Amino acid sequence: MCGIVGYIGDNATNNAIEGLKSLEYRGYDSAGISFMRDGYAPFVIKSKGRISSLEAKMKAYNTDAPIAVAHTRWSTCGSPSEINAHPHVAGNIAIVHNGIIENYLELKTWLKDFAARTPISETDTEIIAHLIDVSVGDCLYDKVREAVKKLEGSYGLAVISSDDPDTIIVARKKSPLVVGIFEDGAIVASDIHAVLPYTNKVYILDDREVAIVKKNYISIRKDYGNPITEIECKPIEISWSLAETSKGDFSTFMDKEIHEQPVAIYDTMIKNNWGSVASGLHDIFKQNKITNVILTACGTSLHACMVGAMMFETTAQIRSCAKLASELEPSSTMVNQNDLVVAVSQSGETADTLQAIRYAKKRGAKVVSIVNTMGSSIERESDFTIHMAAGQEISVASTKAFVAQLTALSIVAVAIYGIRRGSANAEKIFSDVQKWLYRCADEMDFIFKQEDNIKEIAEELSSAKSILYLGILAE
Repeated sequence: MCGIVGYIGDNATNNAIEGLKSLEYRGYDSAGISFMRDGYAPFVIKSKGRISSLEAKMKAYNTDAPIAVAHTRWSTCGSPSEINAHPHVAGNIAIVHNGIIENYLELKTWLKDFAARTPISETDTEIIAHLIDVSVGDCLYDKVREAVKKLEGSYGLAVISSDDPDTIIVARKKSPLVVGIFEDGAIVASDIHAVLPYTNKVYILDDREVAIVKKNYISIRKDYGNPITEIECKPIEISWSLAETSKGDFSTFMDKEIHEQPVAIYDTMIKNNWGSVASGLHDIFKQNKITNVILTACGTSLHACMVGAMMFETTAQIRSCAKLASELEPSSTMVNQNDLVVAVSQSGETADTLQAIRYAKKRGAKVVSIVNTMGSSIERESDFTIHMAAGQEISVASTKAFVAQLTALSIVAVAIYGIRRGSANAEKIFSDVQKWLYRCADEMDFIFKQEDNIKEIAEELSSAKSILYLGILAE
């Protein structure tokens, strides 16, 4: 997991670095930036460690430029080092990459044997840079399009070249990539966080799409073969505010997001009322003989699914189970046309979850998704989607997104009960669940107000060798 940013416009290097800082949670073992000006080849500055180390190194150079790409790395291919840090350069091309190229060793051998190229780093990304450089094409777009045809695995790419000094070419397969276009420039990034300071209208690339990005311009092309198909698409408007990207009065994003949990519960309930969710699920159940529910996700979202499976069995009274997304397809007999697959993902771009729902649809199952990002890949490939209202979650440890997922799953459980058993009683249950969730939110607020007292108790308990907790079930 890495963070990539590309920027076209005034102060491109500074703006690319600021965008990169909002993505540092995605990786922090090394960072780098490449920029171009006055027709010269891309200039690269890289540093091991956090972005602050890169900024210190940049002070020795004149970095004023109208175009730049930058990267913060969490190493997966090659050790953390300056030579393995992105961007990687081949000829007059510089590239940043988020993903894993599965056939990079075969491509490395091909480059050595047939193109007399010997990459100097341990990374798969440098292989891509050389592939683009040796590809035949009239422009950078043509060369990128030819190169990515050879890649197996996942990638979100941003590429610049002195041959096309006003252009960033981006390509995506199984790794998220968004583009923001505005009057004075353009920004590309692996996450919406970096785009929001410039525009709340974003283009979200889909798999096997390549885009030509210039100042106030984007052209998205589908697939890599001929004929080249240009896609007519409109940007998606993101409702998140800039305030959500700052820590405010809190010392860390995690502390801030813990305190935002009550609001996440309230907003998710308000956004997904009984009528809208029940209506969306009604046709799926009435047109299909749904007898089982399979909840699938990765990481923290999988834990939400485990709780959701219990909710579905006790409340909706339907057989349910939670399954790690990467293990859904190997269980080849597990999914069929009588199943409802509920996919849960904060970003809506989780690669294994996306692959799982594609497999489920091939097996004839219907897919309902619960996501936090409108217009995401998982939403676009689902039969029905429920949007959480957690806002941006920046901390790696999930808090408010997790409680928003549980809130959404509660709503779905009651809606399924209503469809299967009768809506009159279900609306009453929904009202009770709603009141209970609001009460949970209020209790959270009450606990947060006791923070000073809790800190004092924690200090007293910190030296204890063991602690025994006793309690009773809440009414």
